[in-house]
Amino acid sequence: MPTAPPRPFSGLCAPTETGSLSALPARIGREGMAGGIGLHPPQPGLQKVEGDWRAPAGVFTIGDALGDVLLSEPMAWPMLTVTERPLWVEDSSSPHYNQHLVVPPGRSITDWESSQRMRRGALHTA
Repeated sequence: MPTAPPRPFSGLCAPTETGSLSALPARIGREGMAGGIGLHPPQPGLQKVEGDWRAPAGVFTIGDALGDVLLSEPMAWPMLTVTERPLWVEDSSSPHYNQHLVVPPGRSITDWESSQRMRRGALHTA
């Protein structure tokens, strides 16, 4: 599947059917946010440090979309439907830290993998 050119994104909102913006639920760092390395020059203030439990703040390139919605029609932006199998490893002691992994089909998900799952709720249909 071809990928879309990178686009900067700022904020946690999305257009609704009427064109207005609506807030989106998001997971932000446990300790808040700090300046991250992005498409902008370094900014003054608190800077993101690995392991500080802060989410990076700034303007960043966004790759493929991730979602828990089964779409009835294809999207213009490349999308990965997040089921129970994709993981994002947040365990800093793991050699797979900060990587996207997928549990192979047909194999049970371990307790550790369960805690790294990207999808936290039911799958939706659109």
